[in-house]
Formats: sequence, structure tokens, C-alpha cells
Amino acid sequence: DDFLRNNTFSDKHLKYITTNVNRTLAKIRTATGKKTQLIILCAPNPATVYADHMPEDLIDQVSESQSRLEQFNAAMNEINGVTALSITDAMTDARNTGKLYYQTDTHWTEIGAYYGYRAIIDEIAKTSPSVKPYDLSDFEITYTTDKGGDLAEFLKIEKRVSERVPHLSPLYKSTIITEYYKPDTISR
Repeated sequence: DDFLRNNTFSDKHLKYITTNVNRTLAKIRTATGKKTQLIILCAPNPATVYADHMPEDLIDQVSESQSRLEQFNAAMNEINGVTALSITDAMTDARNTGKLYYQTDTHWTEIGAYYGYRAIIDEIAKTSPSVKPYDLSDFEITYTTDKGGDLAEFLKIEKRVSERVPHLSPLYKSTIITEYYKPDTISR
């Protein structure tokens, strides 16, 4: 339905979303005492990024209306102090750089996440020129074979399927102290 654009937001639903974002932004500004700006990135789904790989009979059924992602981004960009980033084109252009989405999971891979990171940093750099994004070549890309993800879990086949997934490791010295792989932290 997302791909076909059959499940668009109603005006009432969009109003509810924008009201809540406005309230949240006001609370942040009150708490910090600053004119905080929000950057929102809502990731496109795989069917959107790989639209040209969808079956032709489905492509012919795509509605002319805006997708929910397009509606959301347009509504967010109407809010003073909010920037909604659209990365659909960047993700579509990046398809040849590696696997952007898991095959057995609804999430993007670390390569897909890189493009989300890149869009956010590029936006921040517009007002903070000292902020410089890392290039994809600043990371080593390695692959592991992992068990099936959440789609496989929904079907109760996660132990029977696996996929080759990319991992990014920085080739630079990070200044961030990570607790990510410690056993006593929250599972990823």
C-alpha cells in the first residue's frame, strides 16, 4: 500500500502529526532556552528506492497522489524550525554502492544508514561549516552472514534463513567511546 500510495494520510492525521511536532519543538526550546531547529529524516522503504525493480503490473497501479513519506516531509517543512530531509533520490542513486536494505528485515543496512547519516551531516554543515561528513571511502566494508531479521522472525523462519550483510568500520580514529558491544548494555 505504501508503494501503491493507497494509504495516504488524511488531513486530520497530518494535523495531528504537525501539532505534536510543534508541541515537541516548543518543549525542547523551553527546556534549552534556545531557538532549537529540528532535522527530521524519515527513511524511504525499499520498494520506493527499488521501484524500478517492482513487478510491472504493480508499477502500473501506483497512484498519482503523494506518498505518505512525501506528505509527511511536506508537512514537516511547513513548520517553522523544522527541516524534513528527503533521501529517496540519494538512496536510489546509491544502489550500486552496496546493499542498502536487508532482505529478511525491514531496516536498512549499515550502508543504507550511512546515506541517512550523510544527509543529516550535509544539512548541519549548511549552518555549521566546520562540520564535515565522512566519505564512504573512510570506512572499510566487510560482510558477515547473519540469521534472518524481523521479516524472517514474523514468519518464524529466522533460524532457517540467513543473508550476507555489510558492516562499516571506520578507517579513522574515532573520538567516540562506544559501549555498543558490551554485554551489559541494551541489545542492538
